[in-house]
Amino acid sequence: MTLFPIVERELQVAARMPATYRTRFFAALTFLAIWVFMLIDGRHSTPTQTAQQQFGLLSSLGMVLTLGAGVFLTSDCLSREKREGTLGLLFLTDLRGFDVVLGKLVANSLQSLYSLLSVLPILALPLLMGGVTPGEFWREVLVLLTCLFLSLTAGMVVSAFSRDARQAMAGTIGIVILLTGMLPAVAALIEFFGGGAAHLILQWPCPVYLTRLSGDAAYLGHKSDFWRSMATILGISLGFLITASLFLPRAWHERGESRKTARRSVGNFAGWRFGKAAWRQRFRLRALSLNPYYWLAARDRLPQIILWFLLFAAIPIWVMFAGSAMFLNSQMSRNDALTGCIFTTFVFQLIFKLTIAGESSRRLSDDRESGALELMLVTPLPVKAILDGQKYALIRQFRVFMFALIMLYALQLLVVLGFDNGPARSNERGLFTVMFIGNIVVLFSDFGALMWLGMWNGMKMRHQRAILMTYALIIVPGWLLYILLGTCGMFNGGSNGVAFGFGCWFVLCLICDLFWIAWSRGSLIRHFRDCAAGINKEKRRIQVFRETPEAREIPQT
Repeated sequence: MTLFPIVERELQVAARMPATYRTRFFAALTFLAIWVFMLIDGRHSTPTQTAQQQFGLLSSLGMVLTLGAGVFLTSDCLSREKREGTLGLLFLTDLRGFDVVLGKLVANSLQSLYSLLSVLPILALPLLMGGVTPGEFWREVLVLLTCLFLSLTAGMVVSAFSRDARQAMAGTIGIVILLTGMLPAVAALIEFFGGGAAHLILQWPCPVYLTRLSGDAAYLGHKSDFWRSMATILGISLGFLITASLFLPRAWHERGESRKTARRSVGNFAGWRFGKAAWRQRFRLRALSLNPYYWLAARDRLPQIILWFLLFAAIPIWVMFAGSAMFLNSQMSRNDALTGCIFTTFVFQLIFKLTIAGESSRRLSDDRESGALELMLVTPLPVKAILDGQKYALIRQFRVFMFALIMLYALQLLVVLGFDNGPARSNERGLFTVMFIGNIVVLFSDFGALMWLGMWNGMKMRHQRAILMTYALIIVPGWLLYILLGTCGMFNGGSNGVAFGFGCWFVLCLICDLFWIAWSRGSLIRHFRDCAAGINKEKRRIQVFRETPEAREIPQT
């Protein structure tokens, strides 16, 4: 009998998955491409400066990827077992909660760990150029491994307490935002009002603070704070793991409740998520007369509630930055405020597009896995009506936020145009106007591409992987090109360089969006019934079985 039976079984399964090998290859390829472009851009700088810039950018990118690993890899691994009803079967054996949690953690973290190990040699290349010390490199490696462990365990503990995939992802994102953003903000306020050393304690759980202390200059002056922060993050991660292990054996039980309590809880939940009873009845009658699947996909208002909350949280921050950019006397402070205004709009746009990718893939993915989609195809409802219903539901859910984002773009354009009335700024008014129109065009094209590609990926793969794949194929290429052009010094040539860079970004985004819209829409129409019936999934399962050592001993007929 092995020490951890679930770990051994899950490792055998993960070792045969093609994604385990593809992920680390593309991660290393991406980091190598960024390093090469930065090396070309730094040909006019000293090797020390180039190495420091490379190490800083690659470390920051690695930090973002490690903190996001738990959202897409472990946040739904246990809640999925609850939905499928297989979690209780595991506890009918001699397995303990720690066995299941550790097995799922190892299996779902294998891709991220391999990807991180594949990029470490590239992260060590600046070490050979003389700009980074060995201690700084190994501290950064330790920081990345610690942050990866934190993100994965945060996803595990949220998954243990959740049942819905979207709820689990939102909870994991909330924990990451709490540790990386909210606690440092509270610490900054305490420090501003003279709260003594209490602000340092709030910064210890922050991965960004730990990364900042990993450099030689900061580490030599705050060596004890670095190791205290490291110990705090590891302690929080172990606490997440122990909590999930202790709660999971009790999580699969369906506890009964009185009919009155159940009716009250369902009514309160439906009131804010699905609307009041009278409104639901009117919408149901109107939507069913148009398209039955439109009613099924559009009745859930949870994505709209989340976006409204984020929008109302972003507007005061945006107004504060915009007012500072318009009325502050210091030119440096105005530049910083303008950067904050643009960054706030950019972050809300990224979250908005991530929500579109999640909603476009969620409904079809859940219905396919539960078998409801296959039953729906038995009815007279054609495939085109299902796709149209999903499309109209997404348009209905996100049209208000599309308009709100366009208004933010317009107000941001007014702030930028009124930022400086000098001759150089007045000559660039046409460029800023063209960039404003181009961003709106890309916003609409991205919406269509995220919608259709999200539906297609939702038909083929799990929800988390569908979100990640959709977002990576639509959003990443354009902004990766933009970053590479910036590292090559393309934007240092004034208005002409900025115009050329924006034109390349606009053309690439438009071409990618149109291609994915046409390809995914055609694939949905041709292969919708096969994916709903699980034919492709069954073929992959047979292929994986034939690659096992046990299957090779069976004579093939």
